[in-house]
Amino acid sequence: MGLEKDLLEGFSKALGVPSDVALRAYVLEGRGRPPGHGRLLAWDANSIHAFVFDTTNATGIRGASDVLRSIDDDLRKGAELELLKGQVLFSGGGSGLAVVAEHEVAHCMETLHRIFAERTWIATCTAADVALAAGEGFNERVRAVGRALSRSRILNGPDAEPAVPFFVERCAVCGRRAAAHKPKRGEDRTERLECQPCYDRIKQGKKNVHFQGEPSDFKDIADGGGEGFYAAVYLDGKGIGKTIASLQSPLKYATFSRAIDSVLKRSFAEIASSYGLVEDGGGRAGGYQLPICGGDDVVAILPGEVAVPFTRDLLSRLEKAAEADPDLADKKIGAAAGVAIGHSKYPIRHLLAEAEALLGIAKRRAYEEDGPETRSALSFAVVTDGSPRAETVEPERWARGKDELLLSGRPYSLTEMETFSRRFRILRDEKWKVGRTQLYALHSHAVLGSRQLRNHVLYQIGRREEWQGLTVALGGGEKELLRDPDRCEAQFAPEYGQRRVFDVADMIDLLGHWREPAP
Repeated sequence: MGLEKDLLEGFSKALGVPSDVALRAYVLEGRGRPPGHGRLLAWDANSIHAFVFDTTNATGIRGASDVLRSIDDDLRKGAELELLKGQVLFSGGGSGLAVVAEHEVAHCMETLHRIFAERTWIATCTAADVALAAGEGFNERVRAVGRALSRSRILNGPDAEPAVPFFVERCAVCGRRAAAHKPKRGEDRTERLECQPCYDRIKQGKKNVHFQGEPSDFKDIADGGGEGFYAAVYLDGKGIGKTIASLQSPLKYATFSRAIDSVLKRSFAEIASSYGLVEDGGGRAGGYQLPICGGDDVVAILPGEVAVPFTRDLLSRLEKAAEADPDLADKKIGAAAGVAIGHSKYPIRHLLAEAEALLGIAKRRAYEEDGPETRSALSFAVVTDGSPRAETVEPERWARGKDELLLSGRPYSLTEMETFSRRFRILRDEKWKVGRTQLYALHSHAVLGSRQLRNHVLYQIGRREEWQGLTVALGGGEKELLRDPDRCEAQFAPEYGQRRVFDVADMIDLLGHWREPAP
């Protein structure tokens, strides 16, 4: 009732009409034209990822994410735009939607541009508005303002940052802008050239962190005592935009937007707690950064060894939390995620680009094979060099014929990922004494084809007891399967989504990059 009351007050002010039966019907049902006159205003920060990740400095990234969160929080309250709280239907992830009076549009747009400019120095904002009374139905107006926002971004997009003259000293952090400060950084307190945006972000990033000093990279997050691997995780909700565009009323839109934002943040916090991770470090098992978490987007930086199981558990928690939420239960909410794991010295910008490409692959699986088994999907990669990978290599699932043996199951649906995890736990069990060398040999035979894989599996089972034990364990403990050559082979090339997959190849990539929370 609190949200309903706020919306009625907000729409009454924006439309210039009393909060009567007619306005209540529109706010609750959204059909037809609203009483009075008003505008639907949408905004979206441009290149939000570029603003956060235009530097590889970990403290600067943390500071940039803090700035964006504070902007979202302030805009959500309405006062920053001189609006009532109920006039702002949503604000998160750098974007938002509000209902405003005609005379408020110009002031709100000017204020939005000023807020992003003054508080970030470099981020810009695109805004657009449409008349609420110009179409039939609230959801049609939401789609209309979305189209107007896209047009405005193309036609009125901001110019690039001005070029830095050759004789001007550049920032040592981002390497792009002119230096404006010379703060003393590091343990030796040496002077370092910094531009104004980087200086402010680092200052902000150092305020509320557990790190000692100023971490310039992600060693504090990487596993192996800082000499190991860290990961970039990029997650995007499945079909959220389509669902939002179908919502019939302002109340349903505001309720759904708030619910999905809350479920996303709450689910991430719960999974991080289960893994013993604390934002910015200080946890018993390490730290993480959450540069972006708003709307239906998540960009997280995690220890490499937990990234894939963490993301699997996050997808599962999102689905279950959405099903338990009365405002989301019938929407079949899912998500796609890309996980890129790299060495602690690997640049975050490149790792994020790989994660974004992997996200695209996961979304392809989730959308092209729409159904109960593919509400959520996950793809992952361990990056060991600087060559382009995900964007240029067609996944096995689509590159090979339907009857061919796949040498990788990526991207996996969430259900398949749970099966993969169970099998991986068995394969990693030290009692089988199956080392990397033997797994690499198995992989080399799989590359030669299904027949060669079958012969090698039967050969190993026939000569070594540990392979017999491993085969039985993968088969659920049924010893009788050892008498059936076909079933023996199937334990190393099971079906995932009606495709035979040699999933051991994916497991080999994750050896040393997998840690689940203690049961």
